[in-house]
Amino acid sequence: MDELKKYRLPLINFLDRYTINLSILLCIFLGFVVSLFFFITSPLFTLAVLVGGFIFFISIYKPEVGILIVVIILSSFVFERSLPLIPIPFGSFHVTDVILLSLLIVIPFKLFLDRSFRLVPTPLDAPLYLFYTAAIISVFRAVMFFGVDFNVVIRIFRIITYYLIFFVITNLLREKRQIKFVINGLFVVANIVGLSMIIQAIVGRSIRLLPGGLHAVGLFASRIIPPGTTLIYIAFITAVCTIVFINRPILKSIHFYILPVIGTGILLTYFRSYWVAIIFSLSIFMVLISKRSKKRYIACLLIAVILMSIFSFTLLSIGGRPKEQLISIFDRFTSLFTGKKIFHMETLNWRWIENKFALRQIVKHPLLGIGLGNDFRARTSYRAGALDPVVQYSSWWLHNAYLWILMKMGLIGFLTFLWFYIRFLMRGFSNWKKIKDVTLKSAVTGFMLSGVGIMLIVSIEPLFMMWDSIIVIATIIGLTEAIIKINKDELTRQN
Repeated sequence: MDELKKYRLPLINFLDRYTINLSILLCIFLGFVVSLFFFITSPLFTLAVLVGGFIFFISIYKPEVGILIVVIILSSFVFERSLPLIPIPFGSFHVTDVILLSLLIVIPFKLFLDRSFRLVPTPLDAPLYLFYTAAIISVFRAVMFFGVDFNVVIRIFRIITYYLIFFVITNLLREKRQIKFVINGLFVVANIVGLSMIIQAIVGRSIRLLPGGLHAVGLFASRIIPPGTTLIYIAFITAVCTIVFINRPILKSIHFYILPVIGTGILLTYFRSYWVAIIFSLSIFMVLISKRSKKRYIACLLIAVILMSIFSFTLLSIGGRPKEQLISIFDRFTSLFTGKKIFHMETLNWRWIENKFALRQIVKHPLLGIGLGNDFRARTSYRAGALDPVVQYSSWWLHNAYLWILMKMGLIGFLTFLWFYIRFLMRGFSNWKKIKDVTLKSAVTGFMLSGVGIMLIVSIEPLFMMWDSIIVIATIIGLTEAIIKINKDELTRQN
């Protein structure tokens, strides 16, 4: 024993010196690599790589942060197209692609290295796997059978891949604090998007503050369509649910003060489909809740109506840009009840034409579709608004998401996606009352109701196939399943 002690101390000292030297060598190596990047590439690209690496490591250790970063980049106020791409031998990676792949890779690594880690099965796994398989088949079909350019096809396939963040959430977010962090983060991002839209409406079209669409609807009024439109729509309905369920005075609820901001943002999009979806979803909410909650809900609506009336009269008295913006929104809203005026609108006529072309292709290729990225009609011209220039409209883009999936991926892709999405809604409807945590109950109810509204919206806006919407939709579906699993585990432990 004394002989062992004799050699133990020198060995520890040697290892300590070796570790220090190794750390110094590692720092020197990293410094050399960074310097080499500065010489070979631009400083901006080097900075992007360093920031990307930092985000990469955060995403591995804090997956909830990585998920929120992806949402911020793709569905908020960030000009994601201005972010540098990371070149690879067969193309390039977007920053969010790296984060998503990192999060997906963490799952098998944890499964292999951590004996206590187990996959979390859900009823939505099978349909999502099958839908993604249908998307892969569609890629090969487009390239091999229809000769579509591989880069065009892979860009669309990349977008669909973001549905896989569902598996990241269900397998890596296993604690309430993680889920609540993401939910609160979504509210914060939605609030910032709504506030940015209000500021954009005030400054007008001379200064561009947000990515996405910015169209003239009058001399001063602007239609603002940022990537975060779907996010603020979901946040609005979820905020209403939170106010109704949480036992706190309405005027003391922070969500009550979020509503005007994101609500104004939704109005500034001029999307009637979102307005109808909100009315429809909140009407269902009124039917579902208890008598006590109904009273609170009605009180919230009355306060909101009074405040909106005061605010509207104030804007009308100010005049100028605020007045014109308000009048434009009011005209847009009242057009919902004009019948023939809506039916004969130019944009809806374009959608009817698109649908006719799509149905012809569906009849020709019912089972597997025509493939992702494949053209289904000739290129045509389109004018977004009376004061907007004429633009060439894409020959592969389709406003009806149902027909889009059916046409591009056939019945296999369409039925598996419907299975996945409708199963999510059914799970929400059957479990929202069982959830004990009021914050999580409000989130599941809000996600479920907004999901119902989305089924109306996608008939004229293809949210199921849009990059900024996919990440939000997949996130709320994943959060719903994670919440249901946590609540079930809690009930099991209590029993």
